[in-house]
Amino acid sequence: MKNPVVKFDFCSIIHYVSGGNNTVPVRLVFALFKTCDEGQEVPCGTWDFTVALDTTDEEITTSFNFCHCECNGCPGCCKYSVRLVEAVNVNEDDVADVCNVTLSAIAKSGC
Repeated sequence: MKNPVVKFDFCSIIHYVSGGNNTVPVRLVFALFKTCDEGQEVPCGTWDFTVALDTTDEEITTSFNFCHCECNGCPGCCKYSVRLVEAVNVNEDDVADVCNVTLSAIAKSGC
């Protein structure tokens, strides 16, 4: 494909259980990276998920999604990945699970 336009969709489910009385919310930072032609990894962006419940043993299950579009100027093959690059959890009784993770891409000639 020549000069592709690529749209990425990241989807996940986050299950959070509160240990109670949170003054600092749980914060998860997800980052999208690309590596082209076995070269150096390049960050494409970051997205934050933040949650805090102030009652003990309360829980929520919610989706966390983001989209990213880019024109890929690299003439070769690129690999993309999403990683959790930061996790802040001051209250050791709080639990956040990330599951059912998918990263999909749609590309078309363009740019």
